[in-house]
Amino acid sequence: MGGAIMRPSLEGIENPPPTAHGGAIASPAKRSGLAVRLLVLAGIGLAGVLVFVLTRPAPEASEAARPPAALSVTVEPVQKRLLARTLMVTGSIAAWDELPIGAELTGLRIEGVYVEEGERVQRGQLLARLNDRPLRAQIRQVEAEIARGRALIAQSRANFAEARALRGEAEANRHRFDDLQRQGAISEVEATARRTSADTYGARLGGASQAIAVAESDLARAEARREELLAMLAQTRITAPAEGLISKRQAKLGSVVSPLSAQALFTLVRDRRLELQAEVSEVRLGAIAPGQAVAVQTDALPERRFAGRVREIAPAVDAGSRNALVKIDLPLDPALRPGMFARGELRFGAGPALAVPEGALIFDNGRAHLFVVQGEKAVRRAVETGARSGGQVEITGGLAAGEQIVLAGAGYLKDGARVRTAGGAS
Repeated sequence: MGGAIMRPSLEGIENPPPTAHGGAIASPAKRSGLAVRLLVLAGIGLAGVLVFVLTRPAPEASEAARPPAALSVTVEPVQKRLLARTLMVTGSIAAWDELPIGAELTGLRIEGVYVEEGERVQRGQLLARLNDRPLRAQIRQVEAEIARGRALIAQSRANFAEARALRGEAEANRHRFDDLQRQGAISEVEATARRTSADTYGARLGGASQAIAVAESDLARAEARREELLAMLAQTRITAPAEGLISKRQAKLGSVVSPLSAQALFTLVRDRRLELQAEVSEVRLGAIAPGQAVAVQTDALPERRFAGRVREIAPAVDAGSRNALVKIDLPLDPALRPGMFARGELRFGAGPALAVPEGALIFDNGRAHLFVVQGEKAVRRAVETGARSGGQVEITGGLAAGEQIVLAGAGYLKDGARVRTAGGAS
């Protein structure tokens, strides 16, 4: 019985009675054996999972260190093109001859304002009116003084005429009585009385003459005062000294003109002329000449172009900026205002130039960059730009003919990124 397997005997164990439904109730021993078998199976499964995990080969080192996928870009070789040569200049719009219009009187209230900024005006046109009632009252008072002065002069002249007649009569009587005294017909006392009467009328005549002079002097002063007041009355009307455009209006209805505000109630662009004052580098100054046409655009009206013309080039270059001021005449258009920022484009004909599409350029802090493909990498490079025309930009430095540049997708690249060319013109 060496190879026999001992099994537990089940003898002596009575079968349980049948249930009411004719079935049998499992014994505790059977339930215990089933649980043991389930635990054994679960253990075998867990052991298999552990064996699989522990024996699985590790990922290849080369796969973990795999570089990122190359980006697909479109490239094009740099080449010379027939490019319209242009020069872009920037600056501010200013009045060619800007004239401040102020008030010569102060302390008066503004009672009327008749123009707005941007309006065109003619010489002599009324712009504003000051309160003139105080001046008119003074004028009436002075005119009354003038009337009294003229009446006084008339009376003084009448008195003078009377005094002159009386003195003449007295002089004649004196001469007659002097003759009678010499003949002994009258006494010395009587002759002396006649002489005294003549002297009295002579003094009266002198007083009348002096009264006329004083009255005439007073009248002249009153008339001068009236002329002054009439001039001041005219100054209450603020008029345009010349034809032009009102570029600024500081006058406000109801405000009192002070010595400070009187200096400039309005600003007039005289002769209807505006100009673009542009700063141009000394290295490009030689290409500009008076009379050259300029196409001007403003940020306020990007859809419009204004025809300008170079009028003046500064004879000296600023030592600090190395720029010179170029003045470009502009048409007087209500849309253009002094102080606006503007750009001017000057054309110099066409010629061969190393150029790239505008879309290939990336601007960073005012510097132009692009990506050059070298092998499998895109290298970021700074370049110098020149003229622009037809979507092409002249490259004046930093790039050589034949180099491959990225046309599309440059905005997503980093310096040294792996690239794959696709659809290029190389």
